[in-house]
Amino acid sequence: MKIKMFLNKDGTIAIANPKYNEEKEVIEEMKYKFSFYKDPLGTLRIKLPEEVDMFSDFIEQIATEELANEIIGSIDSVQKEEKVEEEIMINAPTVVIKSEITSVSLADILDDPPPKEYMETKEFCKLILAWKDKLLERRSNCEGTY
Repeated sequence: MKIKMFLNKDGTIAIANPKYNEEKEVIEEMKYKFSFYKDPLGTLRIKLPEEVDMFSDFIEQIATEELANEIIGSIDSVQKEEKVEEEIMINAPTVVIKSEITSVSLADILDDPPPKEYMETKEFCKLILAWKDKLLERRSNCEGTY
């Protein structure tokens, strides 16, 4: 899946897969705003809106470009209807990818887990691509530990 992205000066994605009106103005932005930051230990993190913040628990577990590509491949295979759904667990968070909606859950590790959260699969893919780009940027810059 190829998605053209436009970045803000701070490195956050402003627009992915932009749509334009007749005046060539962008008319569609990403649904969920996000930003990257380093926690006090220097670990790369992603901040998402509260209604989908459990997705950050999953995304932050993606440590390599290869794993990001595997997840993107899983999304593609579901959207091409090669599979009905794909379940992926990395450490604790589990996502279930369906063609239109993806869910995230911590139910496999907690006795009293928070409720599942849901996000459009297209938007989830955009976030994975943004994270992958940030991983690549970090690797090419070799700026300490993230």
